[in-house]
Amino acid sequence: MKVAAVIVTYNRKELLLECVNAVLGQHEYVPDIVIVDNASSDGTREALQSYIDCGAVLYFNTGANLGGAGGFQYGIRKAAELEYDYLWVMDDDCIPSETALPSLLAFARKKPDIGFLTSKVLWKDGSICEMNVQRRTLTRDVKDFSGACIPVVMASFVSLLLPSSVVKELGLPIKEFFLWTDDWEYTRRISRHYPCYLITDSVVTHKSKANIGADISNETLDRLDRFNYLYRNDVVLYRREGLKGFAYEAVRLSGHIVRVLLKAKDHKWKRICKIIGGTFVGLRFHPAIEYVENIGVPGADYKENSGKIRVLEAFGEPIADGGQEAFVFGVMEKMDMTGLNIDCLTAYDCRSEHYKTLVKKLGGKVYALNLPFAPGKSRENIRKPFAEFLRRHHYEIVHIHSGSISVLAIMASVADKAGVKKVIVHSHASGDKDNIKHKILRLMASLSMRRHVDVYCACSREAADWKFARKYADRAVIIKNGIDTERFAYRPKKRLEMRSKLGLEQSFVVGHVGRFTKEKNHEFLIDAFEKLAEKDPAAKLLMVGAGDEMGMIKTLVKNRGLNDRVIFTGSVANVEDYLQAMDIFVLPSFFEGLGIAAIEAECSGIPVIASDNVPGDINLTDRVRFISLEAGKDAWADQIISHKDENRAGSRDRIIRAGFDINQTAKNIRALYLNK
Repeated sequence: MKVAAVIVTYNRKELLLECVNAVLGQHEYVPDIVIVDNASSDGTREALQSYIDCGAVLYFNTGANLGGAGGFQYGIRKAAELEYDYLWVMDDDCIPSETALPSLLAFARKKPDIGFLTSKVLWKDGSICEMNVQRRTLTRDVKDFSGACIPVVMASFVSLLLPSSVVKELGLPIKEFFLWTDDWEYTRRISRHYPCYLITDSVVTHKSKANIGADISNETLDRLDRFNYLYRNDVVLYRREGLKGFAYEAVRLSGHIVRVLLKAKDHKWKRICKIIGGTFVGLRFHPAIEYVENIGVPGADYKENSGKIRVLEAFGEPIADGGQEAFVFGVMEKMDMTGLNIDCLTAYDCRSEHYKTLVKKLGGKVYALNLPFAPGKSRENIRKPFAEFLRRHHYEIVHIHSGSISVLAIMASVADKAGVKKVIVHSHASGDKDNIKHKILRLMASLSMRRHVDVYCACSREAADWKFARKYADRAVIIKNGIDTERFAYRPKKRLEMRSKLGLEQSFVVGHVGRFTKEKNHEFLIDAFEKLAEKDPAAKLLMVGAGDEMGMIKTLVKNRGLNDRVIFTGSVANVEDYLQAMDIFVLPSFFEGLGIAAIEAECSGIPVIASDNVPGDINLTDRVRFISLEAGKDAWADQIISHKDENRAGSRDRIIRAGFDINQTAKNIRALYLNK
């Protein structure tokens, strides 16, 4: 068992030396000592030189005063990186008794699943140190110290034993707190997941100047500014407790104001302003939790990702084979990843092993929260799991992709509150009915997003107008859904190979690529193809994709007697090969954000028949014909058969000139991430 005592110091070299000697005097087990010096100017380094020279102390100077919070985060991170099993954390004025550490370790051996252990803290006169009294519950201090071990939920950084595994799982103290509440927030974060105990046989003395807790009513005027941190940071602590936490915080703040009015001898209004001002700042304060990334994870290299901007591509639908996923993963594959580390998350499940493999190859991970996917119903069930995920994984950028307005709003709110620096929402689709229900939903979502979104993106102007209120749609960044033009270029040899493989050598192949969902209008496609099949015995329908409505469409095909005329490929990784086998591409969607599958078909040299609900932006080659769904299935069948004898010709160069090459799109997205 490897243990490191982590001691944070600032300009108290005499007390620090007393602390170090007490740690070195522990019975049974003497830990290594990691000292974090917050840029002391009193000769601390010189005072420790002999300990450093003999290897008793690992000394780190932060180069600046990071405050207690920054110092403890720095020290805990360093000790975790050095692969200690337990970290014994303390201030430089904490003087442990000879059995303080042995008592903690003895309990940890008996009960290894603990979150933290804390010592009984005395003051210089032997009484309980008031500022370090632990809490049994959110609102109740420990009163009786007679038991051997007492369950607690919050404790100070004055003799705190932490398993390194818990640190790696739940993250580090919040350095932005600077002063106050960092220890309570951190220990409460841990106690929400693991049992934690006060071990009364482990005794330390806290040599603070006075045996009183922080009290703004009797603090000297020159130290009042420090309370800005206290009241700001407390909001973060109690906000996480929900309604109970807010209620307690309201009562507590009221009590502090009353105490100032009754007890403060001067500057009462200034003291009250500190309470109120700090609290209001706290309402807008959402610091991120940082993690000891990948330390102790088999096959992972922490140093490899250090210094990189961490990006999360968050999906509001399952990761399958839809156009949204094709765009995101296509961009990732082509992007210059220098300085970036990109992970992906779906609130539901990942149905594509191909995409998992791709992301892993690029140095990222695919996370699935595995919630039940129920389109059309409330998506509020993703809020807490997503918040929990972001609590345990730190990202500078979260880029949200979803066909649901409410999901964009929910995920943006969660990401912003988790301290994500840049929140991007991306609309990949439009809709078919801008009715009053949709307008209300868009308005409500926009009211939320305006507080939490930094960048609005869309694949087309129609997609921006559909998802975002006018004010935000007008300023949305239009990101062209670039495709891999080399991959989708026309290849005559591959065409012959695929048609032979599928038994389509003599067929007129009508093709479609898309997820089996209602908006793709597959039922109408079957209706139109049934009419086409009556007119042309050689016609075959090749349907590439998967989705929730695939079973229903298969049943429809069977009932129409078309089983031998329709091929379902399911989800495939080589869509481009199946496009080679097609003679015409049909897209009868109720709505599309853009229609990227149609652009891929154009690149392959295939004529496209699309509904007039699809944005005109897809017509990049003059080989696209738009027709209203109201024209009916017979008109669609006639339009399809009219293109039967068209010559196949690749259109890659025209796609590139139109700005729809994925290499350029990848550069644009990278610039968005890097603020260029």
